[in-house]
Amino acid sequence: MAGVGAETSTVTIGASTLLKGRYYKLNVAANTYKSDVASQEYVFFTNCPPYAGSCTVEPTSGINSTAIYQPFLYFVY
Repeated sequence: MAGVGAETSTVTIGASTLLKGRYYKLNVAANTYKSDVASQEYVFFTNCPPYAGSCTVEPTSGINSTAIYQPFLYFVY
């Protein structure tokens, strides 16, 4: 993943590359036009998939929900 290039604005990590339940640190560094180094660090945790469970619902029969919901809208600025 090192050296992704100056024209790239995203970093893509392939499926199944990161291990589940681990902390990772992503550090991105770039040289500015004045040859200064700018960097940013991001620490994240990969979650674990669900395992060994079950689900039950009570009551097992009846009338489904009749509530009307408004769509959720969000904006990115």
